[in-house]
Amino acid sequence: MQFNKRLLMMLSVGAGAFLLTVGLTQTEFFEAVEARSHDVRVRSLHDQAPPPEAVLVLVDEHSLEFFKNEFDVRWPFSRGAYCPVLHFLKASGAKAVAFDIQFSEPDPMGDEEFAECIKAAGFVVLGYQCHAQGDGAPAPHGVELEGGAAHVKSAPCTPLLPVEPLRSAAAGFAAIDPTPDPDGVLRRVRPLEAGKAGFHGTLGVGLWLAANPDAKLRHDGGAVHLGERRIPVDHDGEMLVRWRAVEPPFPRHSFSTVFANGVLLEEGGKPQLPLDTFAGKAVFIGTSAAATYEFRVTPVREADYGIHVHASVYESIVSGKVGQRAAPWLDMALLFLLVFMVAGAAVLLPTVGRQAILSIVVFGAYMAVAGWLFQRYGYWLDVVAPAVGMFMAFSGANVLNYFTEGKAKAQIRSAFQHYLAPEVIAELVADPSKLALGGKRLEITAFFSDIAGFTTFSEQLEPTALVGFLNEYLTALTNIILEEGGTVDKYEGDAIIAMFGAPLEHSDHAVRAVRSALRCQQRLDELRPGWRARGLPEVKTRIGLNSGLAVVGNMGSEQRFDYTMIGDTVNLAARLEGTNKVYDTVLMVGQGTHALCHESVLMRELDSVRVKGKTEPIAVYEPLAMVGAETARTNALQTAYEGALAAYRQRDFAGARAKLDELLAEYPDDPPSGVLLKRITWFEENPPPPEWDGVFEMLTK
Repeated sequence: MQFNKRLLMMLSVGAGAFLLTVGLTQTEFFEAVEARSHDVRVRSLHDQAPPPEAVLVLVDEHSLEFFKNEFDVRWPFSRGAYCPVLHFLKASGAKAVAFDIQFSEPDPMGDEEFAECIKAAGFVVLGYQCHAQGDGAPAPHGVELEGGAAHVKSAPCTPLLPVEPLRSAAAGFAAIDPTPDPDGVLRRVRPLEAGKAGFHGTLGVGLWLAANPDAKLRHDGGAVHLGERRIPVDHDGEMLVRWRAVEPPFPRHSFSTVFANGVLLEEGGKPQLPLDTFAGKAVFIGTSAAATYEFRVTPVREADYGIHVHASVYESIVSGKVGQRAAPWLDMALLFLLVFMVAGAAVLLPTVGRQAILSIVVFGAYMAVAGWLFQRYGYWLDVVAPAVGMFMAFSGANVLNYFTEGKAKAQIRSAFQHYLAPEVIAELVADPSKLALGGKRLEITAFFSDIAGFTTFSEQLEPTALVGFLNEYLTALTNIILEEGGTVDKYEGDAIIAMFGAPLEHSDHAVRAVRSALRCQQRLDELRPGWRARGLPEVKTRIGLNSGLAVVGNMGSEQRFDYTMIGDTVNLAARLEGTNKVYDTVLMVGQGTHALCHESVLMRELDSVRVKGKTEPIAVYEPLAMVGAETARTNALQTAYEGALAAYRQRDFAGARAKLDELLAEYPDDPPSGVLLKRITWFEENPPPPEWDGVFEMLTK
């Protein structure tokens, strides 16, 4: 092909990939994926965090127990209980105190005393929530903002302020209900909220202002200036918080401990807590006991304390490490440059191998720069759009090469063989539009396998022997999975994660998955004698299966696209693999799989369990054999065990024991029967309560 034609192709491919990617960036899904890439960077790319200035005093479970036992007081405490805490914090040299607790309802027995303590401390900021949208309500103790409200973007609200006399005693007020992003994750916080009589910061900002009362406050549209500190904000007036990815993110003290030491100090005694514990610290007082607070989803934790959000805002200000997202025009300019660089490489270089190498180098260099800027400065460059755009440019160029030059489909396969499964590549060859990032909801069966005690197993082998064994082991099981029409999602050490029913849809995916699992166990039985002869440890592989709806497709990350599966169906399959340990079984399926293939597979119900993190119980089953391949043993295990299980659930422990004794006399090597028998023995000595429903509670994952 002449150079001019190649140049025209490059421009066409580059323009098409750029425009398509720009269009995708306008979708909520695409923005959600980019936001998740930010969260991954927060967790993986962070500087060594210095000791924070913010300290937490939390009403934890110990505090609730302390006040219940010592004073017969339950939550919420009388407000007089906060006085010894404030007294100790002031004596300890704290800079300022902020309450992430609302005091919007009167406490006739404690308000006056608490107000006096707040006034005596002199540095207390109280939090409030906006409880209704409206024209705004007067906001006492508002901070003065140089230049007025021209740049403050805040939805007017009616503040649910603390009651009098607390309102008059406080040094300031601050909002405590930041709004999460559309996907429910809290990444940004608006530093300033506007009210009729002034401005309030959010709790982290309000505490900083209380600790620095002489600081001037200014908003220039692109940043909020707190004294000499510049806090960049986006077009919505929100700052991007720099999160502490260490555990715990902030020093914590139990409220009851500080309370007890405050009482000792007030009575003239010597406190056990060092008096300089809070010297120079900014203290956030909140709750962490169950049912006393609302979980927040943050980039670093799926279930985070709300008080961590406010403390993180404060630390962002103090450290000067405030995140900032790149301007849209810069992201678009970089996307344009990268897409055309990859399009040029894919069109102008002579071989697919060279095209791929240069494209990977370009992509890797960009990701390295984006990662460094984020880690060093908290600067957020888009990575999903460039990744998708470069991927589209590379793919589009090769597809266009195929149609314009008649190149074989093997070229596309060669370009992507290290990135995608063969089945997915085949679909991409047939339908290049599937190169776009995305997924669809399908009914599948998820497959999880793991070698029991693999850590100990691996420590007994030399590296070369271990690698050789793993290659042999994984090949044997993978061949069976592929023969049954499954797709291997990934390998994680010795673990195999696979799916049946995608990308090639099979109506009998559950039957295929169970048959595959039974064949895997049979193949392992055949391989064990040879492994023993070679001196290898005993290999016991546990497999968990579950069927149901899951999102399956090309999922994006910072490094690559994977064809994978996500959802509760997948999570439960992984849990069932681990649940095998409880019953000493090697194969367990969920009720979704049982419903789809119980006519083709002989199974016995093992139990009803309530897995950690779920409230509804689920039935779990052990496949014994394919229908038509049953034996006297498998039929007896199903009939006798399920009869014992039914008696057990009806509290007929004697009847259940009799059935199990009979079963174990015939088949003494049946671990689930032994497990159930031990449980029956315990209940015979410790009868269950009347509300017992026969469900086994899983306390671990």
